Amino acid sequence: MLNILVTGAGGKIGVSMTRALEQWERETRIIGTEADQYYTYLSEADQTCSVPMADAESYADRLKEVVQSELIDV
Repeated sequence: MLNILVTGAGGKIGVSMTRALEQWERETRIIGTEADQYYTYLSEADQTCSVPMADAESYADRLKEVVQSELIDV
């Protein structure tokens, strides 16, 4: 199984990317990240993690946590 990270998972591009990956003939687990609490529910990822806005100092550290804890491959 390939663990794939999709940032901005609740936005238009994130949802489109998730839908495209779900049609791929390879077994995947899609982990999304979303900074906007109002967009989180729109995510179609298998799991969605909350992150700070990309311009926040803690963004990179939180993203690193998600990558490590969810064993992200791509």
